[in-house]
Amino acid sequence: MNGKSNKEVFSKEFSTTNAALLKLLDSAHERDVLPSAAKLSHAVKSMPTKLPSTGLGLEVTNEHLLADLLPAVSSSSLSSRYFGFVTGGVTPAARLADYIVSTLDECLAVRIPAETVATDVENRALRMLAELLYLDTKSADGSDLWTGYFTPGSSTSNLYAVASGREYVLQKRGASNVASSGLLAACTAAHIQEVKVLNSMGHPSIVKAASLIGLGREAFQQVGCAGEPWKTDLNKLEEALKVANRACIVTVSCGEVNAGKFGTTAEKMQQIRALCDRYGAWLHADAAFGVFARVLPATDEFACVREGASGIELADSITGDGHKLLNVPFDCGFFFTRHPRILEGIFGIPKDKAADYAIPRVFFATTPPSVGPASPTNVGIQNARRFRALPAYASLTAYGRVGYADMLVRQVRLARGIAAHVWEHPAYELLPNMAGVNSKQANLETIFMLMIFRAKDKRLNDKLLQKINETKRMYGSGIIWEGQSTIRLAVANWSVDVERDLMIVKDVLDEIADRHGREQARL
Repeated sequence: MNGKSNKEVFSKEFSTTNAALLKLLDSAHERDVLPSAAKLSHAVKSMPTKLPSTGLGLEVTNEHLLADLLPAVSSSSLSSRYFGFVTGGVTPAARLADYIVSTLDECLAVRIPAETVATDVENRALRMLAELLYLDTKSADGSDLWTGYFTPGSSTSNLYAVASGREYVLQKRGASNVASSGLLAACTAAHIQEVKVLNSMGHPSIVKAASLIGLGREAFQQVGCAGEPWKTDLNKLEEALKVANRACIVTVSCGEVNAGKFGTTAEKMQQIRALCDRYGAWLHADAAFGVFARVLPATDEFACVREGASGIELADSITGDGHKLLNVPFDCGFFFTRHPRILEGIFGIPKDKAADYAIPRVFFATTPPSVGPASPTNVGIQNARRFRALPAYASLTAYGRVGYADMLVRQVRLARGIAAHVWEHPAYELLPNMAGVNSKQANLETIFMLMIFRAKDKRLNDKLLQKINETKRMYGSGIIWEGQSTIRLAVANWSVDVERDLMIVKDVLDEIADRHGREQARL
């Protein structure tokens, strides 16, 4: 593997792969969103049924990857019309940086600035991200109010948030470090019988987080408004907060994941913050994609969704996804907290306790700094971490605030263009139905980059998602909303061309409705 001939082979195969990927990128907008059944079948049949004893070699393997497997992978990140989940693309700057990341294969575990610039790059990227999201405010002493960390995704970030909230609410009531003493001992010391996670149509990852850190899925309690469950009902919230012998973590959705609506406003966040302060609760904003509404221009066109993302700076923690609207590669999330010491208390192993766990203390030729940002291994679940900060750093540096605002404007306008077409089409119904939001314009103003709808005819609606995705010209996902199948479209790719993509989506929806109408007429 280390001989000259192998190096020559690698150089040749690298060039071949580069040419194939450039061709793929050049044809991304014309390529089907999903591979054909024939390509999928061929790819599966082409794979070895067992481990090769001697290996097939680099040339044969690379040909297999490019000829057999590459055509059978979806264009979920390449296509501006892949609207499933909330799947961002990869900006050109982030893509180039990610090639560098894979080549260097740097592991970010310990902050040693004298040996590598990697952690400095990470911290600078986090500062730029905080600026982009207007989370770069200062405390009274001039220090940063928010401390940020990169994570594998907002699901992990939500785990950090709920774990931080657990520590905060129990320590506030007299418990010692929960991560050290354990949940049972901490609850006993704090005279607490239960810790609840109060939410308004929260993301499933928060349920998982409650399960993972010992609170249990039963700790998850809805306090949403009737009819609009993504909005926090302040009366329900206070009733849940004031229960005796209970501590609470409150989570709000800054961009609810099903319909994409915002659950709060600046005024409502102030009211929730006041309740959390009164009852000693931790306040978390789950803003996987909604936090990016703060980047949109301050114009009337985007006033409604900007208001929905206002006030989240009052929370104790905020999570977001880089591989969504920041448009950097999987996997990349981020977590901002106003209480960084809590995170260190959860994930760091105290030096004076290392011997208790039979963990030999480590040392380095160059001593890590005792001040400044913590080493990544002490503030996160991973000891070995990919250099995921570099694509974020590159993309933020390359495009800046203006470039990201342009991306988001195009995404919002495409989502609203699709919604307007659905509103006007006799075969479809735009959802959700919201109290006091009755006109087309009022509905469109509430849309950020995610919208939902269904066909009015149940016979069409039951097969609508299948019919949409079978075209391979666009891709949607499905949810059950108010007991019925509903199409969910999330516009998240940096390469959106509003005019081009809207025309294609309109054609797809029109053709499906027209064909269904003709079929019903023949019955």
